[in-house]
Amino acid sequence: MTLVDQYLRRRIDTGKEGFIKDIKLYEYEPWLLPHVNNDLFGEKEWFYFVKRTLKAGKTPNRKVLGRGGSIVGTWTTSGSKEAILGRNKVVIGHKAELSYYKDVKGQVKGDSTGWCMTEYWLASKNDEFQELVLCYIRGKKKQVKNVSSYSGTNRAFAPRGDIIAR
Repeated sequence: MTLVDQYLRRRIDTGKEGFIKDIKLYEYEPWLLPHVNNDLFGEKEWFYFVKRTLKAGKTPNRKVLGRGGSIVGTWTTSGSKEAILGRNKVVIGHKAELSYYKDVKGQVKGDSTGWCMTEYWLASKNDEFQELVLCYIRGKKKQVKNVSSYSGTNRAFAPRGDIIAR
């Protein structure tokens, strides 16, 4: 409740960035994100404000494109949307759990990378699309190790060692 009520609502109302930064999260694979170290975040967990766009229909576009323009991965919903209740038992926002899958030719879902995210957004009238969301990203320690043996698609650089679980 505090995340949505204090941080996300304040960011939308004031338009000012605080210690949680705005990034274009869906343009990078999770291990290549500019991870911000902050004493308020736990180890291997980060918070970002993210502007989402809609793809055809009503679902957000969460596909990550590589340098060559082909899809290298996708943030896929791994649970149902949950309501976040305020003090008066009124719905103030929603959250959804997502997992990052590396795109593999011939597979529908791809390979799991161990990276997880929770998207938080404010409740709105008529269930209208919320462009700005608060994202909480974390890596599962056991599976994230596999990402460090990065064979990459057409990337010219390997992931930064300081953001991979060891």
